[in-house]
Amino acid sequence: MAKKTSEDPIDSRPVLRVLILEDNPNDAKLAARALERGGAKVQFEVAASMEDFRERLEQPDYDVILAGFNLRGWTAYEALEILRQSEKDIPLIVNSGPLGDESAAECIKRGAADFILKDRPARLPAAVQRALEEKQLRIEKRRAEEALNEERHLLFTLMNNLPDVIYFKDRNSHFLQINKALANQFGLADPAQAVGKTDFDFFAAEHAQKAYEDEQEIIRTGKPLVGKEEKETWPDGHVTWALTTKMPLFDADGKVIGTYGVSRDISERKRADEASRDREEKYRSLVSNIPDVVWTLDANLRFVFISKNIERVSGFSIDEINQHGADLFLNFAASRGYFQGQGRPSCTLCRGSAVRRRVPCAAEGWGMDMGS
Repeated sequence: MAKKTSEDPIDSRPVLRVLILEDNPNDAKLAARALERGGAKVQFEVAASMEDFRERLEQPDYDVILAGFNLRGWTAYEALEILRQSEKDIPLIVNSGPLGDESAAECIKRGAADFILKDRPARLPAAVQRALEEKQLRIEKRRAEEALNEERHLLFTLMNNLPDVIYFKDRNSHFLQINKALANQFGLADPAQAVGKTDFDFFAAEHAQKAYEDEQEIIRTGKPLVGKEEKETWPDGHVTWALTTKMPLFDADGKVIGTYGVSRDISERKRADEASRDREEKYRSLVSNIPDVVWTLDANLRFVFISKNIERVSGFSIDEINQHGADLFLNFAASRGYFQGQGRPSCTLCRGSAVRRRVPCAAEGWGMDMGS
């Protein structure tokens, strides 16, 4: 036998792995030759019984299965059922002698990829090619579905575990989907119960109308609303606050079909801010009605706060003092002898220098009665 040289052509065609269900070895060879004449590089095996077929299916997948219809002790119907139970996606083409239309149709109904008569072998290569292309389409479809299911799982995980509320709405501001956190706020057992409803079904009109107007503006302009503090009024009269971002919802063609958004409850922060403002107002009211001069300095001796009594005591306006800094007032105070000892006042908590009435500290703020 002649040896191959480096100049001999190498057959780079992919191997077509074929399992032939046939009790006639000659018919199996004819089928393989028909595929080779169609341009395939064929590697085939033959299974003549159901038991042999089951064993073959446990091996690595074949590309295609060719099955005679009337086999010794079984038919293509049983072959199709065994293949179905194996859950393997291998195209099975019935390659049989003359058969009635009803039997051929029944084979297709039970999952056969095609039905080719043995006396028309030239049709077999095209049937196999078509079956392989359909299988590839099924594989791609499954992959796309798996990717979509994974995305849905990630979205579901986010929607149902994030404490912030998430919502999607159509062009008329009807809810398309909400997450569990928002369903809990609405008092709903299932987020799906909100589908088709609007903010008017859950909030007082004061908030619902403003939210609707914001969403319609987003739809009209295509521009997002980012970081807006919303006052949410509820039917029972109580108020909550939310930090909200809303975005236009686009379809695959880039058309705005609604809005979606995320809102974070900031009610506790707003209440804390309000309490802080109340304390600040009370503090300012207090220091404005006592004879002492009260001020607060930062670490760089800049006034953070100074009471209006400073104008009466020093003769400088607050604007002048703010313009020239703490030096103007502290030098004036030192020149009047309000500080015992030499130089600038310093905190007795830090270095022990005394002042006339109060303890000064630049970092903490200090006050002094500048009277006689």
